[in-house]
Amino acid sequence: MKSISPKQSSPKNSNRSRRVSIVASLLEKSILQNFLLIWLDPHIDKSQNQYKKPLAELQRLVASINTFTTIDDCIDFIDGIQETKVFMIVSGSLGQSIVPQIHDKTHVDSIYVYCRDAELHKKWSLSWSKVKDVYTKTEPIIDALEIDLKRCDQDFIAISVNGIDPSFMYSQLLKEALLETQDEDENHKTIQEFVEYCRLQDGLDESQISKLEQSYNRYSPIYWYTAPYFLYSTLNRALRVLDVDIMLKMGFFIRHLHHNIQQRFNCMNLKSSQFTVYRGQGLSKTDFEKIKKAKNGLMSFNSFLSTTTDEKVADKFSRAAFKNAENVGILFVMTITPSLCNSTPFTCINDVSFYRDKEKEILFSTHTIFRIGQIESMNHDNNRHWRIHLTLTNDSDNDLKDLTDLKRKELARIRGKSRLGQLLILLDQPLKAKKFYEILLQEAQSNADKAYYNHQLGGVHYKMGECLQAIQHYEAALKINENRNPINHKYVAQDYQGIGAAYHRMQNFQQALSYYNKALDIKKKSLKPDHPDLISNYNSTAFLFVAMRQYEKALILFKKALEISENKLPKLDPRLAHSYHNMGLIYGQMGNQAEALSYMRKAYKKFKKTLPSNHTSLADLYNTMGCLYHKMSNYKKALLYFNRSLPIYQVTSPTDNISVADCYANIGMVYFDMNDFSTASQYYEKALNIYQIKLPSSHYDQLEIQRKLELCRKYMQDQTPHNNRKTPPI
Repeated sequence: MKSISPKQSSPKNSNRSRRVSIVASLLEKSILQNFLLIWLDPHIDKSQNQYKKPLAELQRLVASINTFTTIDDCIDFIDGIQETKVFMIVSGSLGQSIVPQIHDKTHVDSIYVYCRDAELHKKWSLSWSKVKDVYTKTEPIIDALEIDLKRCDQDFIAISVNGIDPSFMYSQLLKEALLETQDEDENHKTIQEFVEYCRLQDGLDESQISKLEQSYNRYSPIYWYTAPYFLYSTLNRALRVLDVDIMLKMGFFIRHLHHNIQQRFNCMNLKSSQFTVYRGQGLSKTDFEKIKKAKNGLMSFNSFLSTTTDEKVADKFSRAAFKNAENVGILFVMTITPSLCNSTPFTCINDVSFYRDKEKEILFSTHTIFRIGQIESMNHDNNRHWRIHLTLTNDSDNDLKDLTDLKRKELARIRGKSRLGQLLILLDQPLKAKKFYEILLQEAQSNADKAYYNHQLGGVHYKMGECLQAIQHYEAALKINENRNPINHKYVAQDYQGIGAAYHRMQNFQQALSYYNKALDIKKKSLKPDHPDLISNYNSTAFLFVAMRQYEKALILFKKALEISENKLPKLDPRLAHSYHNMGLIYGQMGNQAEALSYMRKAYKKFKKTLPSNHTSLADLYNTMGCLYHKMSNYKKALLYFNRSLPIYQVTSPTDNISVADCYANIGMVYFDMNDFSTASQYYEKALNIYQIKLPSSHYDQLEIQRKLELCRKYMQDQTPHNNRKTPPI
């Protein structure tokens, strides 16, 4: 592992860093995009007619066009993109150099070589599958790009698979929240706000924005959805990556489109007999394997679903997926029973689609659920073309249905837009939830709303390790709730609980215990002894006793929480998994490794069924198991589990989150006990860099890491083994 100490940057590295920061700035302003187009040509000049006219035509198809004259700048830009598909026009001379360098990047989709001597450049281009062709005119490039963009749009719809991908349940709840979250005034004002937002984004075609602004009410939502404008790809991207800011700004369109489909569905003269529709698209190999594993299970398309009654049209799209080496081509054959479509309506859109009768299109509303049937290979030679039979269903796994109903009831208590924020918390997206609640807090009119949004912001700041900010928001909520008439004691208790948790993390144990006790006293006065709302109080106080090393007291409270969890919660409720995790943790602290591992395995089985694979609750479990194996001196397994938890923390939280620092410290701890002081010191330095930002200078964790770093440096200098060290507790 390389040293993480600061190094002097070379001019070349400095220039690259500058270019990468420029890339980040450009992308920040192009957040609406699924795709972008790059044109690389040493002579490109937007003011010259040779380029001006084709650029204007291309702008009609793809909003964001980026031009480059050098290979280095172009590659730096491509390397700075993660979620956006890249289409590229390149001159023949530069293409021969850059294509081998970018061809294997998964987000580079299609390359079009534009040159004067087609025969010369066809020779080398044939070796690269992503090069679509060599062109001497721009018109056929525009035609090819239009087809490829539509194919890529087809492939971009997110899919959730029940039993394989726990986001299946959350995708259904998200649909309900989006459709029920309605502004009081969804008229021209709402559309105007969206238009103004679009104008702030780089690369969007002004003519498309103006048409939307002037003509939105003249056409149906289905027309706008099918038109080759930015609405379609923007909406799909927002639903795929849960971009809350965009979903809120497009909320009017999501609801208008759903209601448009529903109205047409209600007017259809439907027969009870079944019929078949088709959809062709590419799927990543990972998503395809999920579907194969879930045969006879359930899957959901997490956006509006375009299908066709013409199998040949769908099959063209499935074969087009071969152009991307990372995809398999899928022909979905969907059996539809109209009587099962009440919750997910559909309509034939030939008469209102932008393309009219071209594709015999049937459009379903968002989050359609199917049961997965037979999966057949259509090309046994390359194993990349498959037919998957789906049957529309309103079935649900019984355990999952119980949990979904429970979460639905919890969300039903939350008004309007706030449901989306709570779903983001359930999906472990604290950064998005923070942004969401900050917007709502700015717009809040009533004290009740201000208290609620402050409480939620306290929770997301706590989750991000920002304890002082968390306390500020919790106290703002508490001040309002304590002065309401009549007082809602439940909300006051929740605020006390949040403040206690923040003080707990800051290691102010007496303050934390005081607030925990205040919260518990309020709840005990109004709740039965086995009420599920007491679980969080018992667990929080138990963790405090763990930090104070009063393990017997902690065990008593963890057992109380587990008893309520097992008797009062659905089998798949994540709180039951948390209770198993907590029991594993406390038994590990008390030295009962066998009992600890038993409970952790139970927790793991529950979490895998109910949470997305990158959820921090899973990372917390991996972290606890790593600590347990470290305590057992099984350093290989300890590192295995710590290295499973670290990337989850890094992806779901800011890179300077306390959880990331704790994980670095734990990995350093293992290497320290393996006498690898050089590697240990690198991880300790990473942890210390975060602790110095997030924690007071007197905090135990920061002081302990500094002490360990000094020891590492001493042992590295002395080059003497370190013996008789005590392994820190879990």
